[in-house]
Amino acid sequence: MPSLWCHILLSLLIGSSSIRADATNPNDLPGDKPLEIDKPGRAEPATPAVDKSPSTDPPDEKPLAIDKPARAEAAAPAVDGQSTPTGSRLQENAFALKKTALHGTQDRRNRPNPLFSPSVGQINLTRGDWSGWPFDSSGLSGDWLGIRTTLQDKGVYIEGVYTSFLEYNFEGGSDTGFFGGGLASASLTVDTDRLFGLEDGIFFLNYQNWGWYNNAFEITGNFDPVSNYTGANGNFPDDASVNQISQLYYSQHLFDDLLNVAFGKQDANNIFSNIPGSGGFLYSGAGYTSTLNPYFATFPQEATALTMIVNVTDDLIGSFGWFDGSYGGLNMTRNSLGQPVYTPSAQPGGRGPATFFNNQGHWFLISEWAINWQLGETELPGALSAGGWIQTGRSQTGGTLDDGPGVENVPGAYLSFNQALWAPSKTFASQGGGLIGFGQFGWSDPDKNPVQWSLMGGLSATGVIPGRPMDAMGLMGMWTSFSDNIGTWQSTTASGGPGPTGGAETAIEAFYRFQLTPWLSMQPGIQFLGTPSGGDPSQLDDAVVGYVMVEVIF
Repeated sequence: MPSLWCHILLSLLIGSSSIRADATNPNDLPGDKPLEIDKPGRAEPATPAVDKSPSTDPPDEKPLAIDKPARAEAAAPAVDGQSTPTGSRLQENAFALKKTALHGTQDRRNRPNPLFSPSVGQINLTRGDWSGWPFDSSGLSGDWLGIRTTLQDKGVYIEGVYTSFLEYNFEGGSDTGFFGGGLASASLTVDTDRLFGLEDGIFFLNYQNWGWYNNAFEITGNFDPVSNYTGANGNFPDDASVNQISQLYYSQHLFDDLLNVAFGKQDANNIFSNIPGSGGFLYSGAGYTSTLNPYFATFPQEATALTMIVNVTDDLIGSFGWFDGSYGGLNMTRNSLGQPVYTPSAQPGGRGPATFFNNQGHWFLISEWAINWQLGETELPGALSAGGWIQTGRSQTGGTLDDGPGVENVPGAYLSFNQALWAPSKTFASQGGGLIGFGQFGWSDPDKNPVQWSLMGGLSATGVIPGRPMDAMGLMGMWTSFSDNIGTWQSTTASGGPGPTGGAETAIEAFYRFQLTPWLSMQPGIQFLGTPSGGDPSQLDDAVVGYVMVEVIF
């Protein structure tokens, strides 16, 4: 037990990010009200930008200044919920800026560019604009005869999203052909202050259902034919279907937002190892470092956790997480002869908190520190984050160890960077528009983790095409280096069996995201996946995958 607490203390030495936003825009047209932006300085777990329009808030009520976190959807500037008078702004686009801006398009610093994955459910407290239904409305289902607006006035927000992934592997990997699936997500967010007077509290529930469109491929028995370890699509589960409450937690702000504490079933990628600008890519390694793959509590293995965010200053943030680590765990029992028997621990994905309160020392402990800045006359935002983590207890591996299955106490660390490189104005930069560069390095012990290190970098852009202020695009590349230890990693052969150790995977992805209406987007993209699953020598040919992602907000 003393050694376990040593690991816990060590893991807490390395937490989250914030970027300062500017609420004035020198390029606003005369008579236009400047876009309203949350004051950044405070990072929160899974909490969104709140509409602060005085015309929509109930009298004498102060809106919660809550920031928008992690992964979501198309890039769009953070704006208030008021409709924009016809002819006042962006006449080159069919949809006015304020009507096209979507909930879920900002990260926790209220920036739209992160484009985080639709499989990571997020708190949303943004008022919808239901005028001009169906095509100009914030959601396809509209205002439900006024019921939706009434609920939002009381602090109750309900939303639904369906995302369809259509992919085709043209060559390489274990097999070629079509693969894909659909993810239905429904969420309930409750502002406890507005509903019953409990200040600075948020309750969040997220239900998800996944179904594959294709059958499993014969060679590997998997639904994805590429056999890429890092994951050609980080939204794809291994199981044939997923039907679960993915997140269920309560979040409380304390001491004038100096501290935020949340407990319940959470997605770790809402707070940790996410990078503004990189989440629009489907490749798993763009969402978080591949050293985290066996242990990270993200879709479809969200887990019960206690998380805490400390806002030391506006530009220095620490984040800490204590997660149920059963996802990668091995349990030990003894048979009738007293011999040890190892079996995978119960998976937290579709379960409640039982394994958090009763497990064999399987914990995932993670901490991240971030410092933020702004450069130049347009105050281009940037951030540097450093994180450390440890998976305690006995864990599964990708190979076979001589002294029995599994390894114990797997450590890791990562370093993330992002910097806005160009934006036409200060306001546009503070909202995440323009061109952003990003990168991440991850490391773990190669004698305990299939991946020794990974390196990822790229560019993404929002609103840089004239007449398409809501569209986004991106280009990224990644290198993943595997362990040479046969006990922790073996590659996949063409026949689906275990192959040699070592080697590396590479990936290049490019996409363009069209925002067709406020509730409908389409993202075509292409991926080059070099030597899927690695191996030295490599066993699988390079793969080329094309895809289209379609997202509908209800």
